[in-house]
Amino acid sequence: MDSEGLGSAERIIKTLLESTDHIIHHRPGMMIPDARAPTGHRWCSVTWKQNGNQKQVFRMERHTPIYVGVLHADGNVVDRGQVVGQYRAPGFYPEAAAWYYRNALEVWTLDNEFAARWASYAFGHKHRDLKVVLAALMLVQNRCGEPVRQNGELLFHDDDLRSVGEAMCLIERKDNQHFNPKMLLRVGQLLCLPVIADLNRLFVESFG
Repeated sequence: MDSEGLGSAERIIKTLLESTDHIIHHRPGMMIPDARAPTGHRWCSVTWKQNGNQKQVFRMERHTPIYVGVLHADGNVVDRGQVVGQYRAPGFYPEAAAWYYRNALEVWTLDNEFAARWASYAFGHKHRDLKVVLAALMLVQNRCGEPVRQNGELLFHDDDLRSVGEAMCLIERKDNQHFNPKMLLRVGQLLCLPVIADLNRLFVESFG
């Protein structure tokens, strides 16, 4: 997709689709600062072994362990007095989750209905992490069918765009692109992450 001629929302979506980060890793890993990465960090697979009173961390490269440092109680991996990364147990990668969610929120802010259509479109495709993020966002955003009144008179009900998130969680697709139990669980786990709760809180404070 050529970036020329794209609007702001389309550019954000293009960036998200081209990202290779995962919001969940099923192996132990280490976060390494990397200014070139969208999240500002790079995840790599690591393992550790006990050596005396030290937990020595090894980066896995083509199934070959390469020593990187000692794991401290605070999660930092230190080599010769310098912090070289931060150890992460298997599970959510909050930095990547926040990056996806923050960008999805920005698309929502630019165009509510476009974001809802994007979520519906993404539901039929294979990017599982992005589908989890979009379903989570659609379930908690503020367009939920509220009555619109003028001078006390009911004019109409706003669109309930939360139904998009509900449909993503409930509909079963013949092509198997629907949410499996693990993905449904991830939607709830994502929304419980402190960094995601903070983003939602800031969103509510900004838009009331």
